[in-house]
Amino acid sequence: MGWLVPFVQLTEAQRRAVQLSPQRHRIFSGPPGSGKSMVLLHRAASLRDRWRISPRTMAIFVYTKALRRYLRQEAPLLQLDPGIINTLDSWCWHKARELRIREAFRKNPDFPTIREKLAQLLEEQRQWLFDAVLVDEGQDLDEPAYRILRAVARHITVCTDANQRIYERGSSDEQIARWLGLDPSRVAFLDAFRCSPLVSQLAALYLANAAQRDEFLRQVRQGQGDREMPVLFVASSQLQERERVIDVAKTRLARGERVGVLVPSKGFFRPLQQEAARQGLGVAAWEEAEGDGPGVVVLTYHAAKGLVFDTVLLPGIWPGALRHGDETAWERLLFVGITRARKWVFLSTLALPGVQLFAPLVRLLKSPAVEIQRSEPERQLAPSHSPSPDDLRGLV
Repeated sequence: MGWLVPFVQLTEAQRRAVQLSPQRHRIFSGPPGSGKSMVLLHRAASLRDRWRISPRTMAIFVYTKALRRYLRQEAPLLQLDPGIINTLDSWCWHKARELRIREAFRKNPDFPTIREKLAQLLEEQRQWLFDAVLVDEGQDLDEPAYRILRAVARHITVCTDANQRIYERGSSDEQIARWLGLDPSRVAFLDAFRCSPLVSQLAALYLANAAQRDEFLRQVRQGQGDREMPVLFVASSQLQERERVIDVAKTRLARGERVGVLVPSKGFFRPLQQEAARQGLGVAAWEEAEGDGPGVVVLTYHAAKGLVFDTVLLPGIWPGALRHGDETAWERLLFVGITRARKWVFLSTLALPGVQLFAPLVRLLKSPAVEIQRSEPERQLAPSHSPSPDDLRGLV
């Protein structure tokens, strides 16, 4: 059960984006669910068929290995060679080794330095390597990355969503337009159509200001999708949380859904899989999952960017669960995680003695967009600053 629809089933805005000429660079900006990855694949086929650009001189660059696999699964439906789809860092690493850049030969490559040095060398060479390059998740690329693209490609198409920028080193639409030599007014906007209204309302709580929230909700088509209330479950122990997550996953799987379990780090994988096995449920890591049909897969928030599931489960929302990042990082990740869902979202956290509700979740207490379920109803959860990671030492 793939996610790529035929060209005739695209929206009018999507069809226009697909068919625009490659005579200048293009930027398509849209919220989660606007079909940016779908537009990207169809545009690659259009550049081949309508504009006679050879697939041998075309590349599609994505940000993560999971998204690379996701697009490669669907590419053959448009007679596209999956081999043209790669992560930009992987391509840069191989090119840097070809050009004998020292950092590319280290055991742990320094990718920011590789991109910077590679940009300098490619700008000096001034040699077109591609007639067209298409980029997904462009908001997570930095300036050296765009300098590299500009140096090697005659035409560049970028899909972006500033609200899904996980890393501080990422880029805004205005910056991308400037680096590609475009007027920012030339950025084309796509409307969302994937997330249900309740999922969209929940995600909007994690945008930085009222203007961003209003703009995001305006872009979401209302009246579509299921109206099942998202849930925040407050567990009294890790085991209780895992048991509830597995129980929910089994229920959603029985409905024939594709379930994504997004976790803060890979350290959550093994305990979750062991508990799932004990309860008779197969849970696969993303790289081990087969196909795009019903099933339960587990992956980190960072790996999930650009992916889509019917239901998304978000356990482990605790202070100290992230290896890198603070409460602000949690807010960015929660927006990305929630918007991976087409239909429904389940979040879970811990309420331990002497520990108040984790700060990034406090805004949900009075929100009509989520149902709060507590393992101990008598416990009063008052808003507070998040506790120190030392308060939850040993939980992760």
